Amino acid sequence: MNINVADLLNGNYILLLFVVLALGLCLGKLRLGSVQLGNSIGVLVVSLLLGQQHFSINTDALNLGFMLFIFCVGVEAGPNFFSIFFRDGKKLSDACPGHGR
Repeated sequence: MNINVADLLNGNYILLLFVVLALGLCLGKLRLGSVQLGNSIGVLVVSLLLGQQHFSINTDALNLGFMLFIFCVGVEAGPNFFSIFFRDGKKLSDACPGHGR
């Protein structure tokens, strides 16, 4: 029994979405010397590569994929947000136009 993976992924949008996520997370964990892409960039690179190969998804799966991508970005950026906010918050708020003094 032969399975054509391209036809399987083109026919099942949700499967394609989660294959992109899984491959992207694996790519993001790879370390080349001192460089590691990270989860969000890994998913972005895999989605660009598969899009170049004419894989596409419908708008419902696209919305779900966008929500998962934003979630991944938030998970990566979240722990650093408050440390940067407390360290540089005064300088950043002073730089805001309309900040009364």
